[in-house]
Amino acid sequence: MAFNFAIPELTCSFSYANRPEVSFAVILLLPTTGIFLIWLLHGLSRIISSCRQNLIIPSSSCKRLSIKILLFVYFPITAKTLQAVLPCEHRDGLSYLKVTPWLDCNGTSYTWLVALGYVSLVVFVIGVPFFVFVSLLCKYVDHHGQAVSEETNIWLKPLYNDFKTPYRRYFPLVFLGRRLLLAVFLTVVPTTSSYQVMGITVLLVISIAITLIFRPFEQYSERFEFETLADVIVSVVLLLSFVGLALLRVSPKFDNSLVWLIISMNCVVVLSCVVGMLVLFAVNLCKSPGNDNVQPENVQQYEQIPD
Repeated sequence: MAFNFAIPELTCSFSYANRPEVSFAVILLLPTTGIFLIWLLHGLSRIISSCRQNLIIPSSSCKRLSIKILLFVYFPITAKTLQAVLPCEHRDGLSYLKVTPWLDCNGTSYTWLVALGYVSLVVFVIGVPFFVFVSLLCKYVDHHGQAVSEETNIWLKPLYNDFKTPYRRYFPLVFLGRRLLLAVFLTVVPTTSSYQVMGITVLLVISIAITLIFRPFEQYSERFEFETLADVIVSVVLLLSFVGLALLRVSPKFDNSLVWLIISMNCVVVLSCVVGMLVLFAVNLCKSPGNDNVQPENVQQYEQIPD
């Protein structure tokens, strides 16, 4: 026995979800809402703490989570922002965006998309690294790479925790700039242009050279610098993958075997990095009981730094 019900009144339509300006607004609202909720909980905890003790959420935890959110969403939001502010292409009397060819550049959707794009460009793409992160590093990190206090080191650590002490003030901005330039070459420069291949190649080669010369990453293993090696290998594989796909796109001589080779290389690199991180985590976990003797020296080191 089967029952068929036709209830047209319950039909749901999500036509606005397919509009590019709506999806872009949602992407922008996600980190903004997350940071707002974090500080809202902090404010509520301060109000509740007047009635109950030990319920306040430390402001250092809120700052730490806010920095992590900004670092995590910087590259995808930058790529979406650059796509939104790209100029329209004109062909056969039609005006459209390259990433959304079905969107008419003379319509309301395009106007809202461009407005959101320029707001995100000023506030997020430019404002976050050059005004937020630069101000934090210049104010709370001295020229030797040390935080001005132990409390500051707790919440500012996500910004420079991966780097050695002498490089903590500058290299976070260098690698954030690498993300920005990579997003520019991948979104602004056309994929059919040779300048995209040249730009990304030069960018990755310079990045590999900087990593090998300065070796800025913190060394967690006594035997070898896994972090530096992992960054170089990932950059090399990314460079080979991009050049291989570019050759596959412009030359018909290459077949799908090159694609499978690129996929295999990326899978091997990802698997190797995951295994390496697990091994380092296990090694550091075994050595963690011996870290109690180092803690007083760190506290004394922060006390010697003037405010």
